[in-house]
Amino acid sequence: MNDAGRQRILIVDDEEGILETLGFTFEDEYEVLTASSARRGLELLDEKGPVAAAISDQRMPEMTGVDFLTQVYERHPSKIGRAHV
Repeated sequence: MNDAGRQRILIVDDEEGILETLGFTFEDEYEVLTASSARRGLELLDEKGPVAAAISDQRMPEMTGVDFLTQVYERHPSKIGRAHV
């Protein structure tokens, strides 16, 4: 949890419109971290983890959503509540 007492979620998608829509959808309940690339998503997790959940697009330029979530778990198994594909 962050300082405001809300859990964080991480959303990764290469489409800015999707990030904005999902950010607005969840912002009342969670602190929402967004990244427009899988690489930036991993950096955010390093910088601001833990997160309660990670949501990822499957088809992105540098890696798939499955590959991203696999790296999240391998690199930070204690920094994420659950990862669902």
